[in-house]
Amino acid sequence: MSKSTCVPLELVKLYSKNYTKCWEKIEYEKCLNSNEESPTIKSIARIVMSKERKVLDKIDYMSSVAIDLEMLTALSMWRKNKQIYSFYGELEKLLYEQATEDFNVPVDVLQNLPYSCIFIETKNLNIMDILGFFAFYLVKNNKKQFRLMLVTKDLLIPVPLYVAKGQNIKNVFSHFFDQYSSFTQKRHPCSEQDYKNQAEQYIRLVTSVMQLLLYICAQNAEISEKNEDGKVYKKRAVIKDQYKEVRQFECGRKISEVIRKTVKVHANDVAIPEPINNRQKIIVLQKNGSQKRPHVRKGHWHHYWIGSKKEQNRQLKLNWIAPSIIHQEMLDDSELPITINQVVNNQENKKIERDYHE
Repeated sequence: MSKSTCVPLELVKLYSKNYTKCWEKIEYEKCLNSNEESPTIKSIARIVMSKERKVLDKIDYMSSVAIDLEMLTALSMWRKNKQIYSFYGELEKLLYEQATEDFNVPVDVLQNLPYSCIFIETKNLNIMDILGFFAFYLVKNNKKQFRLMLVTKDLLIPVPLYVAKGQNIKNVFSHFFDQYSSFTQKRHPCSEQDYKNQAEQYIRLVTSVMQLLLYICAQNAEISEKNEDGKVYKKRAVIKDQYKEVRQFECGRKISEVIRKTVKVHANDVAIPEPINNRQKIIVLQKNGSQKRPHVRKGHWHHYWIGSKKEQNRQLKLNWIAPSIIHQEMLDDSELPITINQVVNNQENKKIERDYHE
């Protein structure tokens, strides 16, 4: 990412221009509400709106006013640390390929967000010209709610996720898509087929970006800070909203190197390497009844709880289980890369291994 393509910083400048001294006003409102992390929607409404703030609850979530409210909330938090996460192409594509039904993960995992608001780039997601998205919490009606704000070339699309206790992400998505369908049918009537195509595209977009967010919330995520020109980031006391204040994080450098070396064994692309001797063929036939190609089993999410409900220190831990090569014995071992797993706490490692095998 260069200075000219820093999407969230450009949005900060745009909103600074549209709403004079908005950041100073938001900080003042936060002080009034004794909320250091995030301002409330009502407090930002006093900046964005005038008489309309009295009917805040009646504003459609896709209206320009509602989008400005949530965008100002996100940017007011993001500009403090200015974090941008990007993915190496191989890992990003792998995460998109994971099954969309693989969301039986409790919503508690979203509490593992590294900062109150982050921006994630989407370099390899060719849907609706999306550039990236914000992930953040906001306070509305005295309740903490989770939001995604998708940024495309032409639109800002809010995605409200109502994270009620005891729910998993799959349930939350189901509720949201029902709400989106109802809104779209009322406000943008179209033919049934056009609506179906639009809905499918939208669902694919939201479920895809969620895979990236879950990876960042996983405890075994491979994330490293990118230091341009060898400079070490230092947080400044005074925020000037300049490019040099931006912190860039890269995800999946090592795992992408592994994927690059093993891409030849993907089920849809590859034939069994030649030459393969008769003994190897017999082994495969005996094991499977027929000769099957080597292939990659898709990655998936694995979660478990630590701590005690009684002591109120219960926490959800999420791990990404990387894709694995099936029928590896049919490949030349000398060409296979070593699987890289990030090491975590020994006790947690034992717990992960025990739960995984159970």
